[in-house]
Amino acid sequence: MDSYVDSLKEMIGVISVDGNWNYNEYTFGMLNGMIFALYLVTGDDPQYKDRPERWLEDTNPIIKPILLQEEPQLFNGLPEGLFEL
Repeated sequence: MDSYVDSLKEMIGVISVDGNWNYNEYTFGMLNGMIFALYLVTGDDPQYKDRPERWLEDTNPIIKPILLQEEPQLFNGLPEGLFEL
């Protein structure tokens, strides 16, 4: 049982770093879910993170379209003839 607790604490430590847990709703939910899992195993009082005012994902115009599999709006493709010999 201790190895499960140690593993959960290690994962919580990784995802609770600023830039991970507050990047988007998914990682925020993952952190609080891991905290809940630790509570279920240990019975310790869970210390959940509060929702941030904004997600870091929303502040990066390049990364979000990639995650959503959309074309970034910074350019419309590559210039013609770029790869022609």
